Amino acid sequence: MEIPITTMPFFRIPFHISFTLALYQLGCGMALFDLGYNLLNLTRLPFNLVFHTNELSDPLWDERISHQFGLNIPLGQKEKVCRRVLSRIREHFYPVTTLEYASLLAAQGAL
Repeated sequence: MEIPITTMPFFRIPFHISFTLALYQLGCGMALFDLGYNLLNLTRLPFNLVFHTNELSDPLWDERISHQFGLNIPLGQKEKVCRRVLSRIREHFYPVTTLEYASLLAAQGAL
């Protein structure tokens, strides 16, 4: 079963924590997340937010991935961003695991 990640309404940009952390590292703070969150809340589209392991780990310092922004942010800052993201999500959405979401979609006949 495949559940696609959410894309930002109108812009169709993949919407996940990697982009949020990358822009945070570039000095844009939570701007991308806030925009995407507000658009999703406005359009009432489903919100499937993806967290990758490296987004919740100590900084990664490897020359092979040095071009990827957001990976070398200190863990404390990553945690701060992720906590803010989860707090915002709980304002208008009810978080569930991917398995729970798949079960809900199957029960609704959406899969």
